[in-house]
Amino acid sequence: LSIGHLLGRENEANDWVKRFEQLSQQARNTLSSFREKGETVAIYEMRGHDKVYMWSYEARGAFYLYETLGLKPPKAILEEVLLPNQHTVIPLERLGEYEADHMFFIVSDQYGWYKQMDKRMEESDVLRQLSAVKNGTFYPVKLEEFRFDEGERALLLMDRFVSQLTQPAYPTIVHM
Repeated sequence: LSIGHLLGRENEANDWVKRFEQLSQQARNTLSSFREKGETVAIYEMRGHDKVYMWSYEARGAFYLYETLGLKPPKAILEEVLLPNQHTVIPLERLGEYEADHMFFIVSDQYGWYKQMDKRMEESDVLRQLSAVKNGTFYPVKLEEFRFDEGERALLLMDRFVSQLTQPAYPTIVHM
């Protein structure tokens, strides 16, 4: 609204806010049964080969996932990341301590993670042991799709969250 005011485009800004509110409400309605189940959802980002970032409300769509859509994070993420509003970095080996029922896992092509995700899951004892990997509720996503989360991108991220969370889960068979 501030930018719309600065640019003399208040009407367009008001229309976008109304559209955002309408689409947000539709998304929350779509996920109402999901929320009633009390399943946890979280978003993570893999950096390099062994660092996992968990973002506070300001990055990678976390605000839209937890606040706008009203989804429940795991207790550890709520207490250590969201309530203090502080990004947290952990070694991959500790990912299980922050595990959610549904895990959006952001990876980049830079280190070959996205293109080799199936292979990485097979090779990683940590990833193989995650319930979300076993249950088919582990969602690798490209960093490039989540790098920015404002304006129209926010609507795309919410749509991505809703579409992934409402698709039937197909348990993953990871070869040992």
